[in-house]
Amino acid sequence: MNLLRRSLGLLALFVNSQVMAIEQPAYTLIETRDAIELRRYEPVIVAETIVDQDMKRAGNTAFRKLAGYIFGGNARSEKFAMTSPVIQQPAAGAGYRVSFFMSKRATLDEMPVPDDEAVSIRELPEQTFAALRYRGGWSVDRYTRHVDEIMAYLDTQDDIEVVGDPVWARYDAPFVPPPFRTNEVLVPVTYTEGEP
Repeated sequence: MNLLRRSLGLLALFVNSQVMAIEQPAYTLIETRDAIELRRYEPVIVAETIVDQDMKRAGNTAFRKLAGYIFGGNARSEKFAMTSPVIQQPAAGAGYRVSFFMSKRATLDEMPVPDDEAVSIRELPEQTFAALRYRGGWSVDRYTRHVDEIMAYLDTQDDIEVVGDPVWARYDAPFVPPPFRTNEVLVPVTYTEGEP
């Protein structure tokens, strides 16, 4: 058992060092309050798809579609580097919108058309989020507990207004052991700086 623990620990160190090299969307840390970070994200291009399934199955189905796009399933058969996190949020109407971030060097005009009509490319504008990071597996119950935690906290903050649905951000590859996975709840907010 000790050998297994040591092996998992070494694997986690290796995986985390690899994940840190993966590009992530740029943001400015505005402020930290307890375990909550307020962040302002720069505009970014995403590949996304909407899947009308429950939360767990939607993530799996969407991942395959989006991976197909970045691994060459597009009009130029162009391949793109994997980025993180993969984000998932409720879609208008039903189901879930799942998105992959494109490189910061990408522009909307440069992106090739997806082969799969269910995949679309768009630019997200600058946005402010409240973020709560947590470790562990990808269970919906675990995510929901952290959504409840951050929403309860934000409800006590007079200078922060929630303006959208929570977003589930998952940073690690599926082969990372669940205890070592990094996840976040991102809540779109407006924030009145200097008036806590």
